[in-house]
Amino acid sequence: MRLLNVGDLRFKVFNRPQDRPKYVIASHRWCDDEASFQDLRIKNNCDTQGYKKVEAFAKYVQDNVPSVEWLWIDTVCINQNSMPELGEAINLMFDYYKDASLCIAWLADVGSVKDLETSEWFTRGWTLQELLAPPVVVFTTKTWDVIGNKGASNHPLSEIDCGPGLEGRIATITNIPEGVLQSYDSSSSLSIDEKRKWMDGRETTREEDMFYALYGICGVTPGVNYGEKYYGAKERLRRAILEKEMSEQTIFSTVNERSMPKLKRLVQENPKAAILARNESNQTALHLAAEQGNVSMVEFLIRNDAEINAEDDYGRLPLHYAVISCSASVVRALVYRGADKTAKDDRGLSARDLCNSSSSLMAWFLDNGPNLQLQNADGWPALCLFARRRDMTAVRTLLELGADINVKGPDKHTPLFEAAKQDHKEMLEFFLTKGADITPRNSRNDSVLCQAGWHGHTRIGEVLLNWGASIDAVNQHGYSALHECCEHGHIEMALMLIRREARFDIYNQNTDGPIHQACRLGHISIVQQLLEMGDDVNHRTPNTNRTPLGEASQHNRADVVELLLSRGVNVEEWFDAGGHHQTPLIGAAAAGHTSIVDLLLNLGKANIEAGDEEGTTAICYAVDRGRVDTTKQLLLRKPNLEVRGHNWNYTPLHRAAQIPNPALVSILLEAGADPNVRESHKWTPIHEAAARGGLEIVKQLLNYGADPDPLEERKWSPLRLAIWDSRIEVAMLLLKTEGVDADSVDYIDETPLHEAAQRGFLGLVKELIQRGAVVDRSNHMGLTPLHFAVKEGHLKVATFLIDECKADVNHATQSGMTPLHQAAEYNRLETLKLLLERGASKDSRDGRGFTARSVAAEKGHLRAVELTSELSI
Repeated sequence: MRLLNVGDLRFKVFNRPQDRPKYVIASHRWCDDEASFQDLRIKNNCDTQGYKKVEAFAKYVQDNVPSVEWLWIDTVCINQNSMPELGEAINLMFDYYKDASLCIAWLADVGSVKDLETSEWFTRGWTLQELLAPPVVVFTTKTWDVIGNKGASNHPLSEIDCGPGLEGRIATITNIPEGVLQSYDSSSSLSIDEKRKWMDGRETTREEDMFYALYGICGVTPGVNYGEKYYGAKERLRRAILEKEMSEQTIFSTVNERSMPKLKRLVQENPKAAILARNESNQTALHLAAEQGNVSMVEFLIRNDAEINAEDDYGRLPLHYAVISCSASVVRALVYRGADKTAKDDRGLSARDLCNSSSSLMAWFLDNGPNLQLQNADGWPALCLFARRRDMTAVRTLLELGADINVKGPDKHTPLFEAAKQDHKEMLEFFLTKGADITPRNSRNDSVLCQAGWHGHTRIGEVLLNWGASIDAVNQHGYSALHECCEHGHIEMALMLIRREARFDIYNQNTDGPIHQACRLGHISIVQQLLEMGDDVNHRTPNTNRTPLGEASQHNRADVVELLLSRGVNVEEWFDAGGHHQTPLIGAAAAGHTSIVDLLLNLGKANIEAGDEEGTTAICYAVDRGRVDTTKQLLLRKPNLEVRGHNWNYTPLHRAAQIPNPALVSILLEAGADPNVRESHKWTPIHEAAARGGLEIVKQLLNYGADPDPLEERKWSPLRLAIWDSRIEVAMLLLKTEGVDADSVDYIDETPLHEAAQRGFLGLVKELIQRGAVVDRSNHMGLTPLHFAVKEGHLKVATFLIDECKADVNHATQSGMTPLHQAAEYNRLETLKLLLERGASKDSRDGRGFTARSVAAEKGHLRAVELTSELSI
């Protein structure tokens, strides 16, 4: 189809209907000096009436239909000198008009709307199809004023003024039913003879054109043969209509009979008549074949140029009927050939809307296209997806269409994986009989049998083993199918694998064997079957030294522990527990599993004093983990309470005070634990309590006779530790306890008062002074509590020490530093003012010869410099 650009009046040919842009049809009466294709191409005879008419049409479209850039006008868009081109254009002209966005009918003999009925436009043969085929025709006067339209009520156009509807007046002029004028599709119920009568009273310049102009209206394309005269053209049209009617009857019955040989013969004998034939519902043979789900006929008709997007009287395409018939293979064939998936029927429904299920194979082809290997948005090829959905019908269809049986989806799952995962035995066997690979691996390097083990699908496992799957294949984590069953508790399948002699000595990445997993997870039936098949009750894993009893004890599997004890398991054998070699009793005590502890002590006669590689016993672990009930249970056996645990040489009472756990402290003291026992750094339990344990535990220890003032290796007392850890209540309690030295000196000559002053605890400072702490005691560097208070900026503490305790404001350290130097160095302006007001000497010099002002200047503390400015450096 050759179109004319309305902007530059240049031609462009569009060979395929789907490539054509929107265009407007120009309808007119021919004059004597019409422009030709050649005139427009070389811009010749530009002053003629015909050339100017083409320019006027182009300008009208530009001004009134801005969304359209192309025009078709018969005088110039057909090369009238080429008979083949002219013949093709006449055959296709009705379709040209039908597919146009709009037809502009310029009535050169009409000056106003009242002259419409007298226009010769309604008496010409060729204008009949120009009236009928376009969805909308806008009529204008000779001065291009809009008179009105036909069809706009059914096909509204927003960007152009179409004027009033003229269907009623035109029906009176032409004897064409008003409904046909509104929509030509409604003429499908009329006979050919009724349609041919619309030509009565019309004329054409060439006598043959009276019949050539009826080709599109009658639905035939016998071609042109100028020179055959009136009766020759009439006879050829009659024969074409007869052949069409006979072919329509024959081809539809052939499709209904599903006779492929007969269909091929009909199409070979008269291809156009057969392919273009329409029945009483305006359906083509392709509609009927699609409705029957006959993929062979559908593909044959498409190959022979059947219109894939032809509409019937209900606005439905063959694709609609393929979906209605639930034929996924026909849907795929139509989509593959370019069927319009978005087209809607008269009810506004697309083919996708008609799908009964959004998860059907038809929906897949409509959403993702016909490529069988294509993946959807989640990465699933069709065959994997429908295997996953347990859709046996879709699976069979896809394989019949040629889908790859070993295609891989997400995580490298093949369809066989999906069938196994879904426990679909029929599908699994179907894939295997069709040649599916039984040895694929997914992204975790699972075999299909491992996958079945993961899900516990016993019958799937049996089928795979019968087809030769390796029973001991492992994945990247070292898991065999038996591991998976033990891990996930699939007892039935595990027993099947054990009976079929799956190996016991395969270890996963955690170096677990199947029995260790089963013991840890409490699958007693699996453990029992493994032992009966010969697995060792003391089976120790390589490198990590895990044992069945260790796993069961740690994870509170009482029935499994009892089974193992009945089989003579070694209760004292170490196993690995997070880097520590523990006995089963230690593991159970650490976890607080009292029932396991009871079984091991009573039934297994476990040694309560057995320790790990560092000598730490069960009682140490129970206390360390805060297991009150287990600790009580162990204390009934009177374990050694001075046993030292781990690298710090703690006793259970130390650890209970440190945690802190008052309940454990209480039961340990009641059981006879020594409250004054020391660990390797000479800490007693009250040190631990003062530093971390809080008030209640300190009281408990004091009530059981704990020394309130012991010194550890640095000569720190519990009082000092309490102040250091900001435990004010504990410190106050200890200060009020008989025998506590408020002025105890540590290894660097510091006292609790130094600590309290440094931390700004005014109440404690007062209490310490009241109980005998020395105000101006110097540490090993000569620093007094006042130095500490000034350095940290604790104004209230400094004020109290100076005003109430008469602390020496000029006390110098070994390096000559006074409290004023400290205030200047650390820019403590408030304490600096206090010291100056209380008589601190500005002239004192430190070991470098610096005054306080010099120190402030060195540090860049300008305000401090100002406050000490009266003294020169």
